[in-house]
Amino acid sequence: MTEPRPEPRVVVCADTEGYSKRTSDSQLAARRQLRESLHTACERIGFGFDSIPAQDSGDGTMALAPRDVGLETMVVDFVRELRMELRRRNRRLIPEERVRLRLALHFGHVRIDGTGYAGRAPIVAARLIDLPEARQALRDAPDTDLVLIVSDFVYQEVVVDRLRGLDPDDFVRIEAKTEKYEGVCWLLRPETTGQPPRSFPTTAVPFPGFPGLSDPPGPASAGSPPADPAESPSGPAGTTGTKQPSQPPSPLPLSSGGSRLSIGNLGITTQGDGTTLHIYDDNSRKGSRT
Repeated sequence: MTEPRPEPRVVVCADTEGYSKRTSDSQLAARRQLRESLHTACERIGFGFDSIPAQDSGDGTMALAPRDVGLETMVVDFVRELRMELRRRNRRLIPEERVRLRLALHFGHVRIDGTGYAGRAPIVAARLIDLPEARQALRDAPDTDLVLIVSDFVYQEVVVDRLRGLDPDDFVRIEAKTEKYEGVCWLLRPETTGQPPRSFPTTAVPFPGFPGLSDPPGPASAGSPPADPAESPSGPAGTTGTKQPSQPPSPLPLSSGGSRLSIGNLGITTQGDGTTLHIYDDNSRKGSRT
């Protein structure tokens, strides 16, 4: 019988938080959520989860990425897609039923023996996922769905080179020392669901000195406080009228999909996607873009 040859593979290890504290029905639901989330994440980056070797550990799984899938693809794309799928599913669940994961990535030589693995790489991945620092990071971020820990090899090969936009400053160095593992690894700072995405805002933002610019078109929200009274000129020049409540101007929609707002001689227009702002003087029509 031919012995299995070592193969260089990305080792993925996932573990569900608080699995043993669940009821049997809840455990079955968590297993299904994890399995389906892994399937979806793999399909979105171009391969089927059923096509790769995987070990089911009950509360988690260990799998080997295909040989032709790059390490940076797993660190960036797989992690992103898995986090997004977990977030989508967890939004519909009560807190006690959410599936929150610790995820470890390592790269090394693996010998595949039927449904099991042999070699140092799977052992390292299993040790990383069980580190107390990884468990604590997930507990400290109750709004996040996944924390990622990578071996020093993965960090040096992919993160340090800033492949695919990775930033070393987003990772925290851990000098792990347990009974079963000792070495350097790196924890990605957990994201929280309350953080905005890294993209341009699609709504107006407040600018000091321009009342109403940050308000959406349409009537004011119910219960909003009235505007402060202000002096407004009326009648012949040199005279002052009575105090009138200031009414913030409302943007007018444009046929191009954006909006236009006028404040005295000042004109402001925005594009329909909300990412470009034009400010100009109506008298000169010479404006600036920010």
